[in-house]
Amino acid sequence: YFRRKPFYLICVTTYYSSYLLLALLAVFWTNLSATVAVALFFGIQFVCYGSVQLGGALVNAWMGEIIPPRESAEFWNRRGGAALIFSMICGLIVGKVVDVMGKDNINTYVILMIIGVIFGYCSLYVYLILPDRDTKGDIAGSPIAQIKEVLKNRQFQALTAFFAVGTVAECCCAGFYNIFLLKNMNFSMVNLQILTILGSLAGIAG
Repeated sequence: YFRRKPFYLICVTTYYSSYLLLALLAVFWTNLSATVAVALFFGIQFVCYGSVQLGGALVNAWMGEIIPPRESAEFWNRRGGAALIFSMICGLIVGKVVDVMGKDNINTYVILMIIGVIFGYCSLYVYLILPDRDTKGDIAGSPIAQIKEVLKNRQFQALTAFFAVGTVAECCCAGFYNIFLLKNMNFSMVNLQILTILGSLAGIAG
């Protein structure tokens, strides 16, 4: 049984730090060969999304123990609704800022990623003050032995493979169709964010 708080903090810190690496990669992008630049980009993306997947289920289980069962449905509905609303608002604001600063200017994305990472690091305080029950008595064997045991589970392997294929495909395609919409179709970043919002609403309605 993992000590959830430190494990999750490591995962989410890795996630935010990945964007600092992306910002650094953007600064030196033109000085790198296409092969090296693309390889580094996909490597950072792999670490970024991998850390999210590792911490996602864990934090849900953790929050499930903190929220009283009778209030669980209301809490998750409010949390999901708030996350959707704020992501839409922030998406439109960031899209407008990108259009104003220049969508062809690398510094635009570097500055915005750094600002986002700073806010992300600040959000870690919430998890630092959240309670987590003592798991000392629940841990049998080393964490590495537990990980090996989980990886041997066939259901885990099947589910991981299924969702990994979708995640990798999404990561690989996102950059290309975004560039197509921005360059070939001459979309603004605001237009792109509106499409993202419509996609989210369609997913909820479906």
